Amino acid sequence: MFDHLDDELFVMTDAMEALAELERVSDRTLIAQRSSQRLEIQTGITVQPADASHRHRVKIEGLTADLSNGGCMALIPRAILPGDLFWITFAPTHVRVGSLFARCLRCRLVQEDLYEVGFRFLQDVDVASSLVADFEDGPLDGGGD
Repeated sequence: MFDHLDDELFVMTDAMEALAELERVSDRTLIAQRSSQRLEIQTGITVQPADASHRHRVKIEGLTADLSNGGCMALIPRAILPGDLFWITFAPTHVRVGSLFARCLRCRLVQEDLYEVGFRFLQDVDVASSLVADFEDGPLDGGGD
């Protein structure tokens, strides 16, 4: 007679356990699960459309905030659309990655005329082996204290 109530109780208990697990997950836990460590590297970056026939039309200069084997976060002066592909060129000041294709994952306004943009490279790079020798002794602790 009350079999259906037992089933609903189990579903409710499972949902409560899942909610409790989500509450335990913090930003630090998610960052720890990243596949590659982010290094705090501030270097010049040029963002252009991925399409070679339109690449010469737009050139956005910015600065990276961090860099990993799979992507980077940059600060640029204008908004770009998440999902779009770009040709990114890194200044060889601190890291010699060169140019590569990346997808914009997110773009948010930080202050007037300054946007924080998260890029995911289409192909992983080995950032550690690309560091300029003089920069290797600098503050590369992987995300601060």
